[in-house]
Amino acid sequence: MKFSFSYAMPFFVLFFLSSCATLQVSKDVQSGRTALKLGQPKEALTHFEAAARVDPNYTTRFTLLNTGIWTYIGRAYYEIGEREKALASLKRAKDSSSEDYFASIYLGLVMAQNGRRREGIAELESGLKGLGNWLDSMPWQGFDGQYWDPGGRLKKGIVETQDMLRGEKINLAKLDENVRWLGKEFEEEIEEVRDDKQPEAEDDEDGVPR
Repeated sequence: MKFSFSYAMPFFVLFFLSSCATLQVSKDVQSGRTALKLGQPKEALTHFEAAARVDPNYTTRFTLLNTGIWTYIGRAYYEIGEREKALASLKRAKDSSSEDYFASIYLGLVMAQNGRRREGIAELESGLKGLGNWLDSMPWQGFDGQYWDPGGRLKKGIVETQDMLRGEKINLAKLDENVRWLGKEFEEEIEEVRDDKQPEAEDDEDGVPR
């Protein structure tokens, strides 16, 4: 049977369009992360929502830390001050993945601030425990894992936040500050890990340092 170029052409077109869409989603997510780190949540939200329209099931592929697009949308809404929209987005994120720890952490924080303190604190504790266990497992998670939190600052931040949840009087303002710090620092760590592993990855290609 002869190969029919005209028959195969639609598949090439679909593949090309799919690749372009995937690339655009990645660009939107990265632009949103940058805006979020720079304290520009409205701009971040624009990028995240654009990514979600194309791929509502997107999860991070550039890091071992699993974060879904709805977690980023929820965080952006939270930073803007729209808690109800943040709550809805974070619930959707958690429903999509039980290993999206920041979905649980931010969801718990919002719930606690909205009057559902006991339920919110339990959700926060679950997210923090999962994130801490995930970080502890990094040394055994292949090439990328060795670069995570070498100085232990992220682990320390998690433990300090967990300590704040013990006792009757919980300072929600301070808790908010710690959760925001964790969110920002983990985003920074993602970039540091990528930078740290890049030289070794290049060396491994041909054995010649660059």
